Formats: sequence, structure tokens, C-alpha cells
Amino acid sequence: MKKIFSIMILGVFLVVNTITVSAAEVMSPTKPITSTQLYIYEITSEKAGQEIINGNNGINVDHGGTWLQITLVETGTINKTLQVNFNGSNMIMIDSAEMDINGDGIIDKRISIWRYEGGEFENGAITITATASAYPWNTISYRYMVF
Repeated sequence: MKKIFSIMILGVFLVVNTITVSAAEVMSPTKPITSTQLYIYEITSEKAGQEIINGNNGINVDHGGTWLQITLVETGTINKTLQVNFNGSNMIMIDSAEMDINGDGIIDKRISIWRYEGGEFENGAITITATASAYPWNTISYRYMVF
């Protein structure tokens, strides 16, 4: 009877310590958040000039010309690969700014400017694909028609 009582006390002690260690390991402030939002804020073209879209689904002016520029806003996990195309041609990122909105040391918003220069166009499709660099490698795809 004495041996069983000692083993029970030792077992309870180990369980309490295991719970404490597990809680400390699970609470990680650097755990990445998932991608939450990706949208075009602005479109600028040779023929139409600047148009603020701010994530809306439509445009109000007739874009066209030999170049097109967009301002893209990402919120969530920023460490990801981005592919931005216009009519199947890669757009080039010419500038970007990253922000830590809540002061936790993790970048959670990026604004980037992308530019296409090529042949004359009257309309087309901007295609954006963003893939997170950490598991589970979530992907956001966005297609925007320009007329």
C-alpha cells in the first residue's frame, strides 16, 4: 500500500509539471497569422491617369496605353511570394513599404507599387497570386479586369 501511494503522488506531480511546460510552449507570440486581405487600392494608366479604387469591384474610367501601374495592399502574413501579371506579362514591383500596425514586432501590412510597360492595350486582366511562406502555405488569388 505504501508503494502505490508514493507512485500516485509522483504521478500527480509529473502531470502538473507537464501541463505547465506545455502551456509555455503553446503560447508563442511570434506565431504567424494567415493572409487576410489583398486588394488593389489604385490604378494609374497612360490614357486615364490615376483612379482610386480602394478594393471596389469596378472602375469608372477608360484605362489604356503602353503602361499600367497599380498600388497593392496586403494585410496579414506578409512573408510570401507574390506574382502580379497584366495580360500574362509579369509586372515589376517598383516600390514597397511595410508596416507593423499593432507594435508587436511582426510586419502585418505591406503597400507595394507594381508597373507594366509593354505593347499598347485597351483592356486586360490583372492577376495576383500571393502564397504564404509558412505552413499551411495558404494562397490568395485575385483577378481584376481593366477596360
